[in-house]
Amino acid sequence: LSQFNYPGSLGLGLPVDDTTNILVDPQAYLDHISSEEVIRMIEAANNPDVMRAWLDQQGFEGMDLWEAFNAAGGFNPLKTPDSYAIEEETAAIYLNHEFDFNLGSVPVFGMVGLRYVETDITSRGTIRVLEDATFSFPKPSEGPDDPGVPGSGAPVYAGNGDFQSVAFKDTYDNLLPNINFNFHLTENLIARVAWSQSLARPELEDVAPWIRYSDNFAGVNGLEDSNDNGVVDQEELDAAGVTGGGRGSNPELEPYLSTNIDLSLEWYYGPNSALTFAYFDKEVDDWITNEVQSERISLLSYPDGITYFIDRPRNIDTADIDGWEVNWQHTFDFGLGWQANYSKIDSNAQLGLDSNFSLEGLSDTYNVVVFYE
Repeated sequence: LSQFNYPGSLGLGLPVDDTTNILVDPQAYLDHISSEEVIRMIEAANNPDVMRAWLDQQGFEGMDLWEAFNAAGGFNPLKTPDSYAIEEETAAIYLNHEFDFNLGSVPVFGMVGLRYVETDITSRGTIRVLEDATFSFPKPSEGPDDPGVPGSGAPVYAGNGDFQSVAFKDTYDNLLPNINFNFHLTENLIARVAWSQSLARPELEDVAPWIRYSDNFAGVNGLEDSNDNGVVDQEELDAAGVTGGGRGSNPELEPYLSTNIDLSLEWYYGPNSALTFAYFDKEVDDWITNEVQSERISLLSYPDGITYFIDRPRNIDTADIDGWEVNWQHTFDFGLGWQANYSKIDSNAQLGLDSNFSLEGLSDTYNVVVFYE
């Protein structure tokens, strides 16, 4: 080894992402933005000075654009029960060193680095809080003219079913190392090797707090009044196998954590022309996908809980993604050229029971573009 150097850098970042999603009546808002007052304001927006003067003249002095835009047409955006606010705070510190050396006659350039990231997420929204449930025993038929009465069950929500404000907080931290090498095999041929770990945070809508329970219960026709008191107790409920259902989000989702290997060979055979081949492999922990699982929910009358089958985003065990891609860009001397690429991807997820399934949102792709410069 020779010419071994270690210039490096240290960095610190403290970004904050505060996202508020307010849902409104779409037709009311369309009527609002097509009103004469709003159209005039949009026309005035081409000139900031004219717009400010127009806003002041209309009585909106001191208001920002959003407030004035809504007030001009008399529209006030009201939050619906689906509205939510998410605050995401991240703190990161990273260290990296660049290096270069000769491997025999081959120049090698690279970088090794380490990044520490801490994330705090607060999700706020409104939900109906499930407090209890009521059940009735089925009544068997007593003759051809008596159809009988099926068993029934109904959820009971706190506060007479009104939506209540809730907040969920989650914190996670990760160490993300990386190292890469660039081998200059010839003047026009480069091989690249990289190993890294990276994370991707869940979609905001997946961590927004919301849940909807079914109004019906399965298994209620199997209820039996073993105590002859007309009241469904915990033991009778469990014996009948009564279950509920629902759909919701998951404010406790962890981020995707991916361990990546990337290999590529790049041939730059002419001006603005190159042929490249790349292979990649990613092992993703805590892959997120929607899945129905049983959840035991404790209620006032049934403190040992009722089993609910809830469909929500969840972190499954692992997902493996690997594949290769070919890219070809060629440019003629007179400016005409093309770009073409093809990617082949193979993916599956391991659920811990030796069962695999294909991952959502991944497929083989190809593109061809003709250009002139």
